[in-house]
Amino acid sequence: MLIEALAKFAGELEARELRYAVIGGLAASMRGRIRATVDLDLILLCTLDEALNLVESLSESGFSTLLEDFEKVARSAPLIPIIDRASGIPVSYTHLTLPTMSTTCG
Repeated sequence: MLIEALAKFAGELEARELRYAVIGGLAASMRGRIRATVDLDLILLCTLDEALNLVESLSESGFSTLLEDFEKVARSAPLIPIIDRASGIPVSYTHLTLPTMSTTCG
């Protein structure tokens, strides 16, 4: 189920041309270090506005935010937790914004 949730989320990121990397337990397992994990962790290279717009648009794809005021949290900390409603798998993504970055790098 993790791989299916990752494929769905990655498809959304790729459709928006957002660069990302899988990190955490799943990434370690994919590199050969087996680790039990029940969530997805990703890092995105995008602007804060892109990260916020992503949360809003993911609702149509079956993801929900785990925070009521995710925008306030995202402005003070780069971590945005969401959940895949179909599988119940939590997905956390961190947006990494470079100081001089005005648009997404391609």
